[in-house]
Amino acid sequence: MLKNRLLKHIIIYIVVMLSLLLLLSGTCFAENKQIILNSLNIKNYKHIKINNTLYLPVKSIFEAFEWQVCWDKAGKKVVCANGGNKIEFVNESREITVDGDFSLMDSPFIIVNNIGYVPQKFVVQQFGVKVRWNKKDNLVLQSSNNTQSISINGSSNIVIVGEGIIANIFEPCSQNTLNDMLDIADRLLSFSPSEALQKYEEILENFSAEDMPDLYARIMNNMGNAYSTIAEYRDTRENIKKAICSYNKAMEYFKENGDNTSCCTLLINLGNAYRILYEVDNDQKSAENAISLYKETLQYYTAADFPLDYALIQYNMGLSYNRSGAMELAACYWRNARDIYEKTLKIYTLIDNPQTYALIKYNLGNIYRLLPGSDNFDDFEASKQSYEEALKVWTSESFPMYYAKVNTCLGMLYSELYAEDKASGSFENARSRFNESLRFYTFDRYPVNFAKNNLELGNLYILAYKRANDKKIYSDAVLCYENSLKVFTPSDYPKYYNLLVNNMRESDREKRYTNIFTDITQSVLMYISVFQKIPCSSFYDE
Repeated sequence: MLKNRLLKHIIIYIVVMLSLLLLLSGTCFAENKQIILNSLNIKNYKHIKINNTLYLPVKSIFEAFEWQVCWDKAGKKVVCANGGNKIEFVNESREITVDGDFSLMDSPFIIVNNIGYVPQKFVVQQFGVKVRWNKKDNLVLQSSNNTQSISINGSSNIVIVGEGIIANIFEPCSQNTLNDMLDIADRLLSFSPSEALQKYEEILENFSAEDMPDLYARIMNNMGNAYSTIAEYRDTRENIKKAICSYNKAMEYFKENGDNTSCCTLLINLGNAYRILYEVDNDQKSAENAISLYKETLQYYTAADFPLDYALIQYNMGLSYNRSGAMELAACYWRNARDIYEKTLKIYTLIDNPQTYALIKYNLGNIYRLLPGSDNFDDFEASKQSYEEALKVWTSESFPMYYAKVNTCLGMLYSELYAEDKASGSFENARSRFNESLRFYTFDRYPVNFAKNNLELGNLYILAYKRANDKKIYSDAVLCYENSLKVFTPSDYPKYYNLLVNNMRESDREKRYTNIFTDITQSVLMYISVFQKIPCSSFYDE
């Protein structure tokens, strides 16, 4: 994190033009006067204000913190570097790259008179802690060790406190400002849910549920969506429970105000959350909650009026019944979803509605693959073609996580073909698809998906080992299972852990493979003891 880098290099002492008494009381009053720094030398500092946004000179600020700042003429961008950290700014763009990852600023980077300027909010968000700002044009630097609440009056002030952590300063927000902040957070939600959560929490510091109950409810729903997305990748039980809590808070407001549309959306979100929780804890009550919530939404989402919503609910109910073992009911709901999806493809085409088209094709690929009796080659081919159509939209460059998800499904499809001996080259196709997903699903950033892909890949290798008795393939299977056990511990993911152990027991049923279970069981015990107490790093951490 940039903050860590900052802490290593900056110890700042303050020479203030205020009395010590005022500082200790937590209030600073300054009159258009910059506070002088002893050990932080900001050269040629001059901030500007454009469209009510305070901008700081990027070269002056970053070089003061021992960053190198240079102009990339070929790329037409400003590059700031410090050790292993690098930030890239493009003129008149809010899009930036932080250590190779895409991010979004509230306001664009600008160049005025050959000087690059960065929004002050970006600087304080990256480097600092928070205080309240109640006037304008102030920059505050405050030590994380300082526990006083600081309030700034006046304008054009720069304040340095303690060890020089730049504080995140913000102005009490109007309704319009809050809506603008919320729009930014919502846009972050699809590709950086952790960053979106930070934005939502920042917004909530400016008002209470009583002040703006409608805005509060919207934020609670979106925070639930962020937690649900993160739960797919890491710390599933913890994050999905936070999602359920957020959704329920939003539901209270929408029910009181008779907003049926928002209530139904929340019912679907809650149903999805309980379905994910069931996948982790294998508690039948979670599955029952999910199904009950989905059914409740069907009073509003009819096939005639809301075909896509209706189809998605049918699809999710199929998943819930399938995972709870009710295969006939699952098949019934999936067929309903399939019939509607196939009809809607006449409206939602690749050219006119690419995102909706990709989602429909992805869900159809799953339905064709999962429907009971879908064991003939035509069903496999229909599933494969649907996934490949989705990949025309969800490319690795544009939608890397969706791209990885589809490749996982293709890996599972080819694994099933290999198990049924229905197509030559299925083993290699399955292995290459799982490995392609693992290019994106790394252990550090997407541990749950990393573990799932390794589990499926391990199962594929075990099947291949039974056929070929190849020790190298057996070793690959053990490695994959060990990778899965880094995440799927019996305490955090009991259902997946038990599935893993059951798969290994299944491989032991034929006597000539007895050594597989013995050796892998030893690996289980070893890896549980090593990894069970190691927490996963935070999702989207830089």
